[in-house]
Amino acid sequence: MNVFKPFRGMSFLVKCRHYGVCGGCQLQHLPYREQVELKVSRLEKLFGFEPHEVYESPRRFYYRNRMDYVVGPGHVVGLKERGKWWRYVDLEECLLMSREADLAKNVFREFIKAEGLEPWDAKAQRGFVRYLVIREGKFTGERMCTVVTFKPMEEGDYRALFSKFLELLEEKGIEVTSLYWGLNPYVTDVSYSFETRLIHGAPLIRERLLGNTYLIGVNSFFQSNPYTAELLVKKAVELLEPDGGKVYDLYCGVGTFSVEIGKHSKVVCVDSESEAIELLRENMRLNDVEGYEALNVKVERLRKLDTDKVLLDPPRSGLHPKAVRLLARSKPKTVVYVSCNPKTQKRDITMLSRAGYKLEHLIFIDQFPQTEHMETIALLRQ
Repeated sequence: MNVFKPFRGMSFLVKCRHYGVCGGCQLQHLPYREQVELKVSRLEKLFGFEPHEVYESPRRFYYRNRMDYVVGPGHVVGLKERGKWWRYVDLEECLLMSREADLAKNVFREFIKAEGLEPWDAKAQRGFVRYLVIREGKFTGERMCTVVTFKPMEEGDYRALFSKFLELLEEKGIEVTSLYWGLNPYVTDVSYSFETRLIHGAPLIRERLLGNTYLIGVNSFFQSNPYTAELLVKKAVELLEPDGGKVYDLYCGVGTFSVEIGKHSKVVCVDSESEAIELLRENMRLNDVEGYEALNVKVERLRKLDTDKVLLDPPRSGLHPKAVRLLARSKPKTVVYVSCNPKTQKRDITMLSRAGYKLEHLIFIDQFPQTEHMETIALLRQ
């Protein structure tokens, strides 16, 4: 493995032995306050002004609720090298999720070695085991592990095989609420499971934010830092100011924002993923929210938004041009735009400004300590 070489100006605060080679973190060499200042300066350069509100993460390490550990040649289990999609870092430690997840990853490495399971080779596009995906409910203590493979197996075979992994975890004192086998038979290098089989435990795990309970599945999107996600939801809903009328929650996912909005207004929840909509319905039921409508459709296929208030949290790629035109055509007075990619957010805001929208307020919440990623909330008004 490459040896990490410190670069000029480095403050020797690095805690992880893999930093500098592993692509998981980019800012661990900086004191945390300097990380936040760097991100604020980047946002100022992008938007032309500093965010009106800046919030640090209460957890700087062990904050993530999901890690997708890639499996590679030589039974490597870890993350990709920085800037090299075809090379892997065999992580003995990772400080982003939890000590238990770290130990589970190392147990998994020994398990696939002992069983002689062929690791996936992204360059040759062959192999068997592709990913170990671990999800955790930080406020519930629940944990889901999914072993993602390239090839299918007979039901009895995979149950017997991965039950051995579960036994090894239990021997180490690692509690697992749900254990899944997932199938991804496509050469595209993603951890998504196109088929799943529950091997052990409950089909879903739970998380709690602001007193609300959320069910999370194998492929569900959920905010990756629950310690800041509570603040993210609270601030976004405050900017939205739901007042009993109709609100659209676009790209609603499992209802992270919808549940809280639904306490104050009727909410129309829109998402293209059927699994997300199913879980949204369950999350609304769990939290006694009745005044909602769920639409399983792509946002850009909607004809009009009959409302004055819209909240949206699109993927990193930002808004589809048709979604921008939808907002421009519908003219809601208030748009709250949550984003994990300020560059595409700024691009979309520039396009919406041509339809009369003004950016009135910008909030930065550091959801991703030790990394260059940023989370922002923008308030737009007509």
